Amino acid sequence: MILKKLIVVIPTRNEENTIESVIKQIPRNLAKNTKIIIIDKSNDTTPFKAEKAGASVIKQPSGGLGTAFRLGIKIAVKLNADILMHVDGDFQYDPKEMPLLLKPILSGEADMVLGRRLLHYRMPIIRRVGNKFFSWLVSKCTSIRISDAQTGYRALNRRALKILSSLKEDYTYTQESIVVGAKNGLRIREVPIVFRKRLHGCSFVNIFFYPIKVLGIIVRAYFREL
Repeated sequence: MILKKLIVVIPTRNEENTIESVIKQIPRNLAKNTKIIIIDKSNDTTPFKAEKAGASVIKQPSGGLGTAFRLGIKIAVKLNADILMHVDGDFQYDPKEMPLLLKPILSGEADMVLGRRLLHYRMPIIRRVGNKFFSWLVSKCTSIRISDAQTGYRALNRRALKILSSLKEDYTYTQESIVVGAKNGLRIREVPIVFRKRLHGCSFVNIFFYPIKVLGIIVRAYFREL
């Protein structure tokens, strides 16, 4: 498969210290046409720095990561993208590893590829336990062994974009997209990637509120009719 158009979507919220580095390290030789879209919900200089680095910025007026993910899918479909690459703007993921996620799609083995984080630092224990539990639960719901259901590094082909455009949740997309994708027959693969310690800012996830929200999202996705 010759990759003609790659859309890289980066949701951002106050990532002024890292967004330029993320954008500049995205390989430009992966497709004939690579377009970088920032879906921004910041109150700092993130959008200015993103545009300076060569990205297009779209303001996200409301909603959470789930809303941003759906908006990214909508844009990718409108632009007739072959593949959408989704990565965070905090530089914990390495943009140079994008070929690893693209390979299973380009070889025809997968519709959605998840970057399985190899931790190069110790997550707080509450997050480690939560990550293992929800990955186990998603695996049970999908009958697919998923070791990192919460990863924000993903690649989607056109078939996956069409199916996942039906996602409903605003809070987050990570678990819902896997459950809905598996129910609709998407071929889902994981590839190991590096995951680095966050050097600037902090996660906006409330570690006590998050499990309740995510459990509801998984249950609703599992019982939702196709």
